Amino acid sequence: MRKKLTVNLDKNPFIYFKIRNALLWFIVISFLVGIQYALIMCFTGQDINNLDPIFDMMFRIIIILLWIAYIVRKLTSYRLDWHRFVGKIPRNHDWLSFGLLGIMNYAFAIGTNRIIGYPISIFFPSWLHSKYTDATLLKAQSSFSPELYQITDYLSNIILIPILTLLFFIIIYRLSAKYGLKKTLFCFCLFIFLGTFSGFFNVLYPIIRLLIIILLYFRTRTLLVPVIYILLEHLLSSIWMFINQQMYLTETSDFVTRFQSQLGLGIILTVISAPYLIYWLRKNWFRQNEQLPYFVKAE
Repeated sequence: MRKKLTVNLDKNPFIYFKIRNALLWFIVISFLVGIQYALIMCFTGQDINNLDPIFDMMFRIIIILLWIAYIVRKLTSYRLDWHRFVGKIPRNHDWLSFGLLGIMNYAFAIGTNRIIGYPISIFFPSWLHSKYTDATLLKAQSSFSPELYQITDYLSNIILIPILTLLFFIIIYRLSAKYGLKKTLFCFCLFIFLGTFSGFFNVLYPIIRLLIIILLYFRTRTLLVPVIYILLEHLLSSIWMFINQQMYLTETSDFVTRFQSQLGLGIILTVISAPYLIYWLRKNWFRQNEQLPYFVKAE
């Protein structure tokens, strides 16, 4: 007689979580919120095709918040231990090395962008300019209050980054339960590579950033440290964007001239940051038979 297989939800509550159902609910939520949004615009006499970017941003935030609420409710029904899943910041955490890691990784991003982008700026200057034109700055210019838009955008990222980080690791847990951890991480890196290559030209930084975020979670066993790391990089990105905002909004010829003048800076930043990142990755690399932190704590 064949034995009936049973799943201990307390051990692995991610087994019954279906990503396709979550995506379906995302479509449904987007549709319902979109209808309500359109009705509000109609009753107030607003042109839905010429909405201020601030309202468009709020629309996306509402959809994501409702969607993550559905996911949290679903996983709670599968008896997910949220305290174990999110974790807590370890005592005596080395924040100095943590901050240095964030600075070095973003310096690597700037440096490799300048080095890889230099030959592209010679042969395809317009394409390069379009890739570097910051969407936030352009949308801010079209808003009734550019300053308010940038503040709202920054605050929305502070709200959404922890939520999206949570969602990212939920997907990792679900796929790992079905395909194994190694295959899941490989597929994520491949997806990032293909997605970045099709939309941008520097595939090194996104992959290294992804590995750092995952390894921070594995080594600290808490989602809070990766979230703080992403917020740190977002802060560094905002500072760099503010310093170079005039460069992004200039004509293509002026942009290319300024971009090419930063080649020396790019080489210096890459030479300084690359050895440190290689050292950190080797030191914290995945161990043999590595398990996800949620199940390590369960043992």
